[in-house]
Amino acid sequence: FNVNKLMSLGLTKYEELEVCKNNAISVCEAARMQSISTVT
Repeated sequence: FNVNKLMSLGLTKYEELEVCKNNAISVCEAARMQSISTVT
């Protein structure tokens, strides 16, 4: 999705927080997958 597009819709602080949290989870998952594939 496009973060700037979401921001232009006028998100509440809570929604912004949820988006950031989801992004962080995605990044962590990607990093975890990468580290797993590196180890094996």
